[in-house]
Amino acid sequence: MEVVDTGSLAVQRVWAPVNATDTYRVGALVGWEAGAFDGVVMAGTAEAGPAVTTQICGIIEGVDTLEPLYVNNTTANGDYVAGVVAVADQEARQIQPASDRGQIAPMGDKAVYVKIALLTPFTKVRVPLFNAAFGTAPTVQTVTTAGTTGFIANECVMGAADFTPIANQAALYCRTGKNKGVTRITDSTSTTQPTCDQGFPSATVDVGDTFVTVPCRQFGVSHLQTDAEGLYFNTAGSASTGSHWLFNVLELNLEVAGNENVVGWFGIGHFDAVANTT
Repeated sequence: MEVVDTGSLAVQRVWAPVNATDTYRVGALVGWEAGAFDGVVMAGTAEAGPAVTTQICGIIEGVDTLEPLYVNNTTANGDYVAGVVAVADQEARQIQPASDRGQIAPMGDKAVYVKIALLTPFTKVRVPLFNAAFGTAPTVQTVTTAGTTGFIANECVMGAADFTPIANQAALYCRTGKNKGVTRITDSTSTTQPTCDQGFPSATVDVGDTFVTVPCRQFGVSHLQTDAEGLYFNTAGSASTGSHWLFNVLELNLEVAGNENVVGWFGIGHFDAVANTT
């Protein structure tokens, strides 16, 4: 994840302590500390409903280690740091010099701190869309049975989507064919035979045309699920009837395989500690 517009002229970035021995990754969504926690917590996968436990704080942009640990696999790609609690483990750390650490993270303190871009209900973020693993693109679906109504009728058949769609909560994007570049909201629950209230510009859908289906709207309130590390939205999850975040979509970018992403902001209820207790 990354911030693309802070929604303010002020620089909204701070160093914050982390909680215990969890792994904190650059690009991960984190929540404010509360209760028994000693620092920000990894948001991870949203819990049931719209998520109500984690009060969103921000996105990690940097770690304090002099030589950060790095990973590139199906879980993550980038720098990370693990929290420590014992005095000896803190003293053993080598931290990078930074002039902006301030009162929250004094240079003499060798506990783990991460640099966070603070989020508000008006902060626009870009979130990658991956299929169940970091770096895995959503499945490209190839049409095997043609149609003549632009998906209004239940006639076209294509390869299976990565998830079971929920009516009015999935987007169908044409990657190749007469409708290339066009997106429509689906109103069916089939993984292989999508239908739409609004037809595609070309009524003719040919065998061999390719599409991508993702579990969110192309614009507006969507129900999306993060991975266990809070780094991306998982296109393999049909989130709207289960665990999810409310996310207001401004842009849905599905043109390039492996670079699919969504731009928007998280629902206001995810920032409200009072609302999240009811």
